[in-house]
Amino acid sequence: MKQKYLVRSINSLLALAVIASQNVWAEIQPYNMTEGVTDISKQVFDLHMVIFYICCVIG
Repeated sequence: MKQKYLVRSINSLLALAVIASQNVWAEIQPYNMTEGVTDISKQVFDLHMVIFYICCVIG
């Protein structure tokens, strides 16, 4: 019983680390969309990032 709890805890921490590192990877990656200057381009960038995070969760 303790072993299952330990394995589940380690897996949860690993998953959390992977999810947290996605944000860092998005900043480093040169293929990511850059934020624009106009209001519309900022809205498009925000939409892009929401869809990007959804794809990261699905993947």
